Amino acid sequence: MQYRLLCRLCHRTQRCDIKGFVKSKRLCKLAKYLGMSSSSNVKEELQEECAKEKMVSLSAFDVFGFDLDHTLCKYNLASVFDLTFKTGSQYLVEKLHYPRELLTSAPSSDPHLRDFYFKGLQIDLKLGNCLKLCEHGHILRASHGTRALSNDEITEIYGVKRLWSGMKQFEKSLTEHGVYMDYFQIPLVVLFARLVDVVDKQNDGQVSSDYGRFYDEAAEPFRQMYYPPHFAERTGHFFPEIADRTDAYTHAASDELKEWLLTLRRHGKRVFLLTSSFTDYGQTLLRRVLGADWEKYFDISIFRARKPLFFTDTLQPFTELVGDSAEDKPVEKLEDNGIYLHGNWVLFKSFLQKQTGKDNPKVLYFGDSITSDVLPTKRFSDWQTVAVMEEMQLEKPHADHWDVSDEEQALLSSRQWGSFFADHCPVCTQLTQTYWHRVLSENSALVIPHMNYITELPMNGVYKNCTFYPKFPMKK
Repeated sequence: MQYRLLCRLCHRTQRCDIKGFVKSKRLCKLAKYLGMSSSSNVKEELQEECAKEKMVSLSAFDVFGFDLDHTLCKYNLASVFDLTFKTGSQYLVEKLHYPRELLTSAPSSDPHLRDFYFKGLQIDLKLGNCLKLCEHGHILRASHGTRALSNDEITEIYGVKRLWSGMKQFEKSLTEHGVYMDYFQIPLVVLFARLVDVVDKQNDGQVSSDYGRFYDEAAEPFRQMYYPPHFAERTGHFFPEIADRTDAYTHAASDELKEWLLTLRRHGKRVFLLTSSFTDYGQTLLRRVLGADWEKYFDISIFRARKPLFFTDTLQPFTELVGDSAEDKPVEKLEDNGIYLHGNWVLFKSFLQKQTGKDNPKVLYFGDSITSDVLPTKRFSDWQTVAVMEEMQLEKPHADHWDVSDEEQALLSSRQWGSFFADHCPVCTQLTQTYWHRVLSENSALVIPHMNYITELPMNGVYKNCTFYPKFPMKK
């Protein structure tokens, strides 16, 4: 209560700098008036209040972990979308003999396809529909194929409460698969929707009973595209293209971010990399993002982590990287500065306990996937997460502040689907959080647009859990 009142008096309810409190005579007087003893104890008492009030401070964590794809490595989303959609379309036409009409549309030349691109859609495989849900599970918006459904059509199909019959099963399986929550998977949703358009047209607009099969076949080129051995074999179209033109598809980390990572280690924090990417592809990205000396930023690096299984499969051992292959024999002991594969968070915790000298080291993990990074850490481990959500780059009134190209802004914004974070709910008859906004709010310590923004936050700042920095996407 004292902490809340002190924050309110100082007009800093969302973000507070403890050093600012200690140095300010006015704040010290307020603290003493509120019974918070002498100014020298203000910091300690505030930290205790943070724990009680579910606040978070970066300085309180002993260990910092980082995902690679779409977290440390920021992609050129428009280029990746073009590449993956084109590759997937060609596979369906050439290998599975779908109509060549699929090849007539490409994201770079079709504004409708770019506008359909949206994270977090659910697929109703029975009807060939894509769904956007509110925090209570009501359908906010929907499409059949890529065609937007009207409110009347949604009500006619799903009832007055606009509820999807597959919702319970969907929630049970949230951490079992990707649920189209990263930018490598969204093109699959777009391609499936486009496939529904083409097949319905062939059937004179009649609803098909084979949408589930269409989805499985639409997913096949993506399984082939992302098959990890293809990187070393230089086969398939995706990995060779990324390898040959890495600079065109990815962004190098800023000097500020690199310095921030090094500062963590200088201040005694343990820093690790945890990615599901294979070592050859991952190291190619790391050399692009952090430089040839990328290993100096981490105390330990883990590839092929198989998230979310890293948090749920506690029997998977670590293996050690020797050259370009992994030893068959499991590693019994992790070493500083090592590069490892697989593993699980329980074994990793033992390593962190030894490294920090603490029974329960506090771990803060940065990742972009709600279903692979955010939810598993909350449900199955004792880590906390910072979610990296590029969609925050479009939230007003700070849009002019973002370092985002016009091409990327056009891709991340959608007239058809609206905001990733909020929308008007016809059932609730008011502005409401989306389903994924609620999941983020319940499971993240912080939410940021991209990694550069964490470098702006003071390490000893205190933040409300969950804070969307630099602003809340929606105020209810």
